[in-house]
Amino acid sequence: MSELKGILYELPDVERALILSPHPDDETLGCGGTIALYSERVDFTVIALSDGEAVNVSRDNKADLRKGELEDAMKILGVRDIIFFHVPDGQFRHHRNEIREKLSELFMLKKPQVVFSPSPFDVHPDHTETALACIELAERFPSIKVVFYEVYNPIRFNTLIDIGKVVETKKEALAKYHYSMLEKEDIFTSAVLSLNRFRSLFTLRDSYYEAFWVLNTGQGLSDIIDWFTCSISPPSPEDRLLSTIRVADSLVCQMRTAEGEVKERDGLIERLTSDLHKNEETISDLQNQIRLMEESVFRKIARKFHSIKK
Repeated sequence: MSELKGILYELPDVERALILSPHPDDETLGCGGTIALYSERVDFTVIALSDGEAVNVSRDNKADLRKGELEDAMKILGVRDIIFFHVPDGQFRHHRNEIREKLSELFMLKKPQVVFSPSPFDVHPDHTETALACIELAERFPSIKVVFYEVYNPIRFNTLIDIGKVVETKKEALAKYHYSMLEKEDIFTSAVLSLNRFRSLFTLRDSYYEAFWVLNTGQGLSDIIDWFTCSISPPSPEDRLLSTIRVADSLVCQMRTAEGEVKERDGLIERLTSDLHKNEETISDLQNQIRLMEESVFRKIARKFHSIKK
């Protein structure tokens, strides 16, 4: 199991590559090791689509802080070319046309052979929007190879890059993202390196790996969905009907069970109420008996008192 069938262990042999980073730090989290490993032979350009100004830290000039962190990290990884799009952080879906126009212009200007992007199934909406823009543009630029990397969601991969030799370099670059990583860069670094380490399970080698899905030319969104879902077919109308019937039957059973429990509780309440009334009657009888006893004792004391007086 040192190598898995169908898995590649090298990226395409290219000279120019763009790395789409929705926010400063995404590129290092997802492919920092690969950047460091290939930077001497590949001309990387990092595209920071946003300045990351929406990060939840109590600081002024957050955009400038994050841009500075990105620049410091890229010096460590060997990247000299950084471009900022200044798309509002967290608002990519409202700027879809702007993102596509800027990327299209950049693709024509830089003529990249490979474009790295977060996965279209990443949980962050800005990451998803970046991936969708990349997928659409890939149809217009078929010579460009699209490579998806993982940030917040592990992906189904077809390429593993051994970053064991440069893992310390990646770690050093990650350490530059103090504010980008919510002032908890140690936690982010530990988590992402743990994922890189986990990938060694697929090679049984003592190392760290970054996982990618290299998109084949001509693959569209439906092909991508098939890949990430392992080609699980959608249910047929008959299956959906049976599933609905099962759900309805389960709900009916739950309702009947609940109805029985309600009746049982009502019966218990009725019994408790009856017992309470009986207890109230017993208490009333006891009170009457005590009153009679008190009256009897009082009369005896009174008679005794009169007899002594005589």
